[in-house]
Amino acid sequence: MQQWVWRGFKMELPDDWECLQFSKEQKAGRIAFADRYQFRLEFSWQVIGGRPEMKRLIGDYIAKVKTETPEDEPVARNVGPWHGLKAGEKGSTLNTRFSRYFPTQSCLAEAVFLWPDSLDAGVERKILDSIAEERQTLPNFKRWKAFGMDLLASGDMVLEKVSVDPAYAQMAFSPSLASRKEERFERLGMVDHWLRGTVKEWLVRRLPRGIEVEAESKDTVAGHDVESLTGIAYYNGLAKLLGRKDHYEAAAWICPRDGRLYFARVTHPGPPESGPERRLAGGRLSCCGDLGLGT
Repeated sequence: MQQWVWRGFKMELPDDWECLQFSKEQKAGRIAFADRYQFRLEFSWQVIGGRPEMKRLIGDYIAKVKTETPEDEPVARNVGPWHGLKAGEKGSTLNTRFSRYFPTQSCLAEAVFLWPDSLDAGVERKILDSIAEERQTLPNFKRWKAFGMDLLASGDMVLEKVSVDPAYAQMAFSPSLASRKEERFERLGMVDHWLRGTVKEWLVRRLPRGIEVEAESKDTVAGHDVESLTGIAYYNGLAKLLGRKDHYEAAAWICPRDGRLYFARVTHPGPPESGPERRLAGGRLSCCGDLGLGT
């Protein structure tokens, strides 16, 4: 089983299920997973005003299915705290649908499973039992675990951009208001086919324009050779005359377990942040169990 953490929810999924669709929205959105044949799970969320009456909610949905597709023969099916139904025995693809209210986030979550062969109650129960709100163990940070990356984004950031291509994944965060502050995390595969030179040289080439490098370093963190650099991004015009500047920090390394290159960078006002959880390699981004997140 593989763990995913998305929008404050965590879940355990079969290793051969991949994410094919996702939403960056906080108030209402969905994320969908498929095996190599078809979609298998859609998980959605919606922030609502208060706790709904779950039995009535499912009852209304069963009535709707009976009206629209009576051949599906929907029946109530509850699993633990999840209220749901089963449909599609004689009509469309066999499916089960479950809803649950999470009071901490005032969020109604829904999990929809598709069963192309037969219902696997064990897998269904294992996944539903695993879905929970991700506990915030470090103040001012939010955890995300997706596309081979386990990372901590600052709590005041929102997920602004996600790029997923063969052998490449990127997640970028920024404040909800316009700001020069940014956090970016990347995972790159097939390193032998495109990396020319050293990781340090590649890291320097990734410098944004206007960054004045202050320091460079190389460290070994939990068996990972990590290249790091810090710098200053100066403002233009009057802001520059007033001494305004941002701190820039970046790190890159190749994980000895999977051979992929991992990259993290942050840009924020003020001096460099301190503390082990602030360190990029392992503190903010982890590639494997050896490089523990937030340590």
